[in-house]
Amino acid sequence: MMKHFLKEFWLGITTYPQAIDFIKKHKLNTYLVLPAIFSTLIFTILALVSYLYIGELTAYLDRLLHRTSLEGFWYRIAQWIVNTLVWLFVGFAYLKLYRYLILILLSPFLGLIASKVQDILHQQEVPFDLGQLLKDVLRGILISLRNLVWELLFTSILMFLSLVVPFLSPFTVVMILLVESYYVGFSMIDYRNEYKKIPFRQSILIVRSHRGFAIANGLAFNFLVLIPIIGVLFAPMLSAVAAGIGIHKIEH
Repeated sequence: MMKHFLKEFWLGITTYPQAIDFIKKHKLNTYLVLPAIFSTLIFTILALVSYLYIGELTAYLDRLLHRTSLEGFWYRIAQWIVNTLVWLFVGFAYLKLYRYLILILLSPFLGLIASKVQDILHQQEVPFDLGQLLKDVLRGILISLRNLVWELLFTSILMFLSLVVPFLSPFTVVMILLVESYYVGFSMIDYRNEYKKIPFRQSILIVRSHRGFAIANGLAFNFLVLIPIIGVLFAPMLSAVAAGIGIHKIEH
C-alpha cells in the first residue's frame, strides 16, 4: 500500500517537468497566455486588499495590547508575537483564497487545456462544444466549492488540535499542507475525468484510489505558487497538464 502511494507520489512530482516538455512539443503556449493574465490579476488584487487591511488589523491589536499591563521588553515581545501571527494568518488565508479563486475563475481555461492534453494523448480531436464546456465549467466550480468545504473542515480540526495539544503543531502543519494539496490535485485530476464523461461520484473514487498522485500534484502546485512571478503565471496550467499526463500514465 505504502509502496503504491510513494510510487504515485513520485509520479505526481516528476510529471511537472514532463508537462513543460509536453507544452513545448505540442505548441500549447497560446493556452497559457489568458490564464496567466487572469492569474496575475487575481494575485495582485488579493495582495493589494491584504496589504490595505493588514495594517488596520495590526494597529487594532496594538491598541488592545496598550490596554494590558505589559511594558518595556515584555510589551515588545508580545507585539512581535501578535504581528507575526497576524502575518501568518493573513498569508495562510491569502494563499487559500487565491488557490480557490484560481480553481473557480480559471475553470474554463483549465478545462480547455486538460481536454487538449487528452486529445493529444488519445490521438483524437473532440469537436468544440460550447454547451459541454459550460457544463464542465459548472462541474469544476461545484467540485471546487465542495472541496473547499471539506478542506476547511479538516484544516479547522487540525488547527484546533494544534491549539489544544501544542506539541502536535509541527505534525498538524504538515497534515494541513497535505490536505490542501490533495484537494488541489483532486480538482486537476477531475478535469481529465470530465473529458472522459466520468460521473462525479466515480471521479471521487478514482481520485481516492490515486491519492498519492493527487497530493503530489497539489503539493507541487502549492510550492510553485510561492515562486515570484513564474509561479503565479504558470502554476495553474502546469498543474492541469501534469495531472492529465500523470493519470493517463497510471491507467495505461
